[in-house]
Amino acid sequence: MRKVVVTAASAGIGLATAKAFLAADPGCVVAVTTRDRARLLGAYSEHLHARLRVVVSDDFADPTKLEEAARACVDALDGEVDVLVNNLGAATLGCSLDKTSAADLMWHVNINVTSALIFTQACTEALCRSSGAIVNLSSIAGARGLVGVTPYCVAKGALDQLTRCAALELAPRGVRVNAVAPGTVATTFHERGGLGKAGAAKYYKDGGSAHPLGRVGTPEEVARAIVGVARQTWTTGSIHYVDGGRMLTMSTAEGLGGPR
Repeated sequence: MRKVVVTAASAGIGLATAKAFLAADPGCVVAVTTRDRARLLGAYSEHLHARLRVVVSDDFADPTKLEEAARACVDALDGEVDVLVNNLGAATLGCSLDKTSAADLMWHVNINVTSALIFTQACTEALCRSSGAIVNLSSIAGARGLVGVTPYCVAKGALDQLTRCAALELAPRGVRVNAVAPGTVATTFHERGGLGKAGAAKYYKDGGSAHPLGRVGTPEEVARAIVGVARQTWTTGSIHYVDGGRMLTMSTAEGLGGPR
C-alpha cells in the first residue's frame, strides 16, 4: 500500500489514518485533502512532509471542486493509487425533520456521499491497475434512525449503499470496497457540528457509558481499523462497526448530540 489517498486529513480520523499508513510502510506516499495547507502540515511531523502530497480546496460541498481535488490527488501520485480512504464528512447536529430544508439535505449528501462517489470515480482506473481497495468512513448513524440528525443519517445510509454497489461493480476488476462505521469518537466533529467545545466535552464524558466498553473511541483506533480493512484481500461490500459495542445498545430515541 504505497500510494494512498485520504480525504480530509488535517485532523481527527483522517489525520490519524494518514499517519497510520505512513507508519505502516516507510515507502508510502499519501495524497491528502484539506482546506488549509498550513494547518495540515502543522499536524504532521516535519520529517513526514516529503511523503505527503497536499491538495487544497476551499469547498468540499461543491461537486465541481470535488472533481478538481480528486483529479489533483491522482495526478499527485503519478496516476498510481493502492488505497482510497473516503474520510470526508460532516453534520449539522440538531437538524430534525421539521428543520431540514432541501439545501440542508443536499449539503450533507454532497459532503458525505457525493465526495465519495467523485473520488471513487477519479481513482477507479488506478485502483484497478493495482488491485487496490477503497474504505469509506461511514457511521453507526447510517444503520439507525436518530432524532435530530435526519440529513446525516440519510447521507450515511446512502454511503453504505454506495459501498455495497461499488463493491459489486468493481469486484470483477479486482477492487475491494468496504466501509468502517465508528461509534462516538473524540474528535472535533461534534464541536463543529454545533455542540461547541464545552458541549462536545460533556457529550464525550457522558456518552462513554452508553458504549458497552465504557468509553468513546479515539481517532487512532478507527485508523487502525481502516488500515486493517484496506489490507483484507477477500473482504468486500462489508460495513465494519468500530463502535465499542454501541450498536448493541443504541436506541432510535437518541441523536448524535445525546438522548432526546
